[in-house]
Formats: sequence, C-alpha cells, structure tokens
Amino acid sequence: YLSIVRPNYKEEGENNEVSEKEWAARQVVAASTAVAIGEKIRAEGGDVLVIIDDLSGHQTLWRLVCENLLEAAGGLNIFQGADDSAMRQYFSSLFQRVGKFNREKGSGSMSMLMVLETRPPPSSEGQEYSLDDFDSEMVGETTRNRLKLLADKGIKLTQEVLTKLEIPPPGTRTVETLAWIQDTDSMISLSDGHIFLDAKAYATGRRPAIDPSNSLTRVGIGSGVVQGQSFAPAIMKVAPRVRLDIAQIIQDKDQVSGEQQSNRMKAWLAVMHQAPGEVRPLSQQTISLYAVGQGHLDAIASELGEEGVLAEIEKFYQLCKEEIPGVVEEIDSTQDLSGEGLVELARVMNGHFEKRSEAVVL
Repeated sequence: YLSIVRPNYKEEGENNEVSEKEWAARQVVAASTAVAIGEKIRAEGGDVLVIIDDLSGHQTLWRLVCENLLEAAGGLNIFQGADDSAMRQYFSSLFQRVGKFNREKGSGSMSMLMVLETRPPPSSEGQEYSLDDFDSEMVGETTRNRLKLLADKGIKLTQEVLTKLEIPPPGTRTVETLAWIQDTDSMISLSDGHIFLDAKAYATGRRPAIDPSNSLTRVGIGSGVVQGQSFAPAIMKVAPRVRLDIAQIIQDKDQVSGEQQSNRMKAWLAVMHQAPGEVRPLSQQTISLYAVGQGHLDAIASELGEEGVLAEIEKFYQLCKEEIPGVVEEIDSTQDLSGEGLVELARVMNGHFEKRSEAVVL
C-alpha cells in the first residue's frame, strides 16, 4: 500500500503565511513520521521504501539552529565555522534507520530514497553579465582574469558561456550556497549510492534522464562477509562494463568521431530509454544490453536511428521468447544466466542478426 505524509501549511483558522522556522520544522516532522511508519511495517516483516522528496527543511533547520547557537555564543558566522562531522551526524539520523532484519526478527526491510537539488536554480538563459557583476570576494582573481579576457575579445558573458567554462553565475556563489553544497555532499557521502538526473538530457527526451558519469553505487563495496550486488548477475555477465561504456559515450556525445562509435552511441541510448510507467522485464533488459554490446545493432542504428533499434530489439526479444523460453524464464526468475543459457542466447542472436544482414545485402 501507499502512504503519503506531507506537512500541512494551511490549517483551518491559521494564517497562510508560515515562518521559515515553522516551515522547516514541519518538513522535518513529516519526514520523521514517514520513517516511523516504515519502521513499523518493517517490524511486522514487510518490505518498505520511504521516499523523501524534499530535504530543504532539514538543511534550513540545521542552518537556523546553528546560527542561533553561534549568535548566542558571540555572533560567529555559521558558514565559516560549521563542523562537518556534526552536520553528518545530524543528517545520519535519517539514514541510519534503514536496513534489513534477519530471519529471527521477521526479515523485514526498509530502504530510503531521498530527492534533492544538487545546485542552485540557474539564472535566466538570456541574461548577460558585466565584469562588475563578478566583483565579489567569493570570485577568485583567476576567474575574473578569465572573464576579462573574454570581455576584451567582445564575447558576451551569458549563462551559456559561463556554463561551458564551469563558472557559477553571479549571486550563486555565496557563503550560503557553499554551505548548502556542503550539506548536499554530506548527505551523498552517507548514502549507499546516488543517481544524478540531468535537466539537459530530460529536455532532449531521454527517459530516465540519468547522468551515468556522476551516478554510482556503493552496494557490495566494503560489505564484509555478505556481499551485496548493485544489479542483477545476468546483466553483469552480458554487459560487465555497461556503466562505463554508457558514461563514456554520453560524455563524448558532442565529440564523437567515427561512424561506428556514433552508431554504438545511438544503440546504447535507444535500449536505455524507458518511458515513464513502462515495465520492462529483466530478461528484455539483459538481451537488449547483450545485443548492443556485441555490436549487432550498430548497422540498424545507422540505417533507422534509435526508433529502428527499439523496433528491432522488440522483434528479437519476441523471437527469444519463442525459441529459447527457458533462457528468458531463467533470467526473470533467478536474475541470473547460466553458462548454457548464455551459449543458447548467443546462438539465437548470431543467427538472427546474420540472417538480417544477409537480407539487407540481397
């Protein structure tokens, strides 16, 4: 079942204007309530996922409490004197409550997914800046010299130019922003992994809009005797370098040289595309990744583009369900692929795409 817990900012008879302190406190209470509900489900032997889609309340509450304490102690600047270890302990009060019980305690589990922005909202795309806009103690001399060289050459200092140079727009590199970034880094370091979603990739239509270059998992790393796995063994066997390959392709997307690399890029992006709400069996994911990794879809990507790749993969997957149903069932039921199953899959795959190549040549 689904339980949604959210702070109520507009109670009957209450002024709709809620102070920053109360807004932050209500968000923290809502998150703690959701986790408490999850702990009860876990204690009863259930498996629960807690999603916290806004952590700004925790960040604001941390800042307000520290500001008040330090002001009482002499008016020190929280952003220059924040204790990172204390901050990590504060945020870990949520993370440390996740986990799985052993069989004696019912085998229940609770996982947590937190959603947060990783950078301040960007300035308007059409805005232009002058050198005076960067006259701040938070902007280094080297950065100002780079900007002056551009201005001397007649290059406009726009949002697009600043993004390419990885220079934050004026007003975003403040002490408050740096502290907020520190909060974000602390929460990331406490987790078992993180997924970065890219706004530009989303705008181009990629779903999900994941940035694999900056996403990672720590599941199975340093876990001692019990080794966890970040993804299914079947995928590990057919595409052991899938994350690195895709990350490299996306990173070099604007600098792709060579037709083969360009076609492989199209094939990878096509099989990774998954529309919202679409349920894709593990067997289909495994077979798709294997076909791309073996280079069988490069020519199709060249001829028909990403849509052609998706159509061909769907056709081949249906063929596998007809000719090797045992292999498809093995992947879906065990999340693994035996050596014999891999041989069978390779046999059907090679035969199918060889016939297709011969048909194209004829």
